Amino acid sequence: MMKLNNKILSILVNFLLVIWQLPQIIVGLIGLAIFRDFEIYTNEFNHITVINVNKGNLFGTACFSSGPIIFTVPNCSEITKRHETGHSKQSIYMGPLFFIVALASIPRFWIRRWFNKSHEWYLSGWPESSAERLGGTKELK
Repeated sequence: MMKLNNKILSILVNFLLVIWQLPQIIVGLIGLAIFRDFEIYTNEFNHITVINVNKGNLFGTACFSSGPIIFTVPNCSEITKRHETGHSKQSIYMGPLFFIVALASIPRFWIRRWFNKSHEWYLSGWPESSAERLGGTKELK
C-alpha cells in the first residue's frame, strides 16, 4: 500500500492497486489465513507498507513476497524485509504479470540451494538485484 499526503487520492490509488495486484493478493490472503501471525510493516526507504506475515519456519528460512503481503521467518532482519518490499514494489509495477518475477526467482532460489551458490550470486541477477535496489537494502549494508 502506498501512503500519500492526500487521503482521498491515497484511497483511490490503493483501491486501483488492489485490482491491479489481485492475483498476488489472493495468494497472500490464503497464506495470511493459514499463518495468522502478522504485523504492518513500512519500508522507510521506499514508503511501501505491507502486511508482514510470520510464517514460522515452514518452508525453511525462505522469505517471499505476494504483492503487498510478505512472508518472513521469526526475527527476520530489516534487510530481508526491505528486500521483500522491493518485490512488493515490483508487484506494483507489474500487476498481474508479477508471476514473471516468481518464474525467475523460484528457480534461482533452488539453484542457489542445490549448487551451493553464494548469497551474492543469488542477489546479482534479475529479479533479486531489482528487489534489492527497489527495497533500499544497500543503505543498510
